[in-house]
Amino acid sequence: MKRLTILCTAVLALGAAVASATITTTSNVYDSTIWFNEDFASAVDSAGNLYTVGYAFLAPPQSDYVTSIRKYGTKGSSSWTQTRNVSCQSCPGNETATDIALSSGGSSVYVSSYAPELVGVNTGADWRITKYNSAGVLQWEQVFGTSNDDRPFGIDYDDQTDTIVIVGSWGTAAQVMRLQGATGATLGTDTTTLTAAFDVSVDPTASGMGGPGAGFYVVGGSAFSTFGMSGTYLGSQSITFDGTHPPFVDVDLGTGAVCLGGSGSNLASGSSGLDGWARRYAYTGALDWSVSYHNSTELFLGIAAKHGGNGCVAVGEVGSGNTDMLLVDYSGAGNFVDDDIADDSSRPNPGYHVVVQHGGTAKVVATGRAWSVFGGPPPQPFSYDGWIRWLTL
Repeated sequence: MKRLTILCTAVLALGAAVASATITTTSNVYDSTIWFNEDFASAVDSAGNLYTVGYAFLAPPQSDYVTSIRKYGTKGSSSWTQTRNVSCQSCPGNETATDIALSSGGSSVYVSSYAPELVGVNTGADWRITKYNSAGVLQWEQVFGTSNDDRPFGIDYDDQTDTIVIVGSWGTAAQVMRLQGATGATLGTDTTTLTAAFDVSVDPTASGMGGPGAGFYVVGGSAFSTFGMSGTYLGSQSITFDGTHPPFVDVDLGTGAVCLGGSGSNLASGSSGLDGWARRYAYTGALDWSVSYHNSTELFLGIAAKHGGNGCVAVGEVGSGNTDMLLVDYSGAGNFVDDDIADDSSRPNPGYHVVVQHGGTAKVVATGRAWSVFGGPPPQPFSYDGWIRWLTL
């Protein structure tokens, strides 16, 4: 099978793999520059540079959560860090990034985040969409929101049409928004088609749903939906949703196939709790395969296509209480290849996101959280630390 390099963002010490160790750690980079760090999403460009987004909690007297955006070189060296924050009239500044997307060459970086009162006083959380260049220089930002609580969850970018697609909550509705990459101008919005929208993946492939720039996929609740790039709704299929942990989607940039992953109750034989699930669909919408994973109690919290028809890799957590990061590798035929558990034995350490580089050295990135590798500043005995973990499959 094709060998891939995986990067994981979290913080913990490694435990033993469950199966034979075809998933192998090659190096780790830890981030402890701010009191608490948690990385929710990541992306890797064609040159192998890694970008992560999430939040950082500033130590007193600031005591604010700020959006953290970081770029790392191919060997884990830090290139730059940007933070975004807002101070509203009725609350301290608290901002969190939720997802990141890159142009194909990495020259443009798009970040979705939310913060209170961006569009007015007492409006709850509002959307902030920002564009940076590859050097970390802000190019533009746009804020959107209603009088209710609004949060973007997923973002992706299509080079062919210079279109950013963002999905998330919009008060009690779901929003699918399209922006122009060059300027941030609004191309279209849809708050009526879907009841939930958690993640989005653009299909830029020639072999996909209709050629480059043809459309994108959205997962939300129990629906997997297809849209044309103009925003036209093309249809939905039912998927499993446990009601708490959202599903995720990623397009295979080699074949146009689509990997989905999520969590559900009692999916595997002998299970009496939460299990992870993964599926792959052909670009035609036909189901290629569907699998479930059970070890004890598992959540799949991220999914990535191993481009070129090589399968899917899932990231999440295993156990209850003091959970550990879980990686599960599936072949192009949907067969289980290997799994790996990273364990610090005392605190919860989930993995949140995984992405596979297309081209170059075929790196994969997973992001998450781990506890107290460096400890907290006195008198705080613990902290969250960022972790980048390179592996091979």
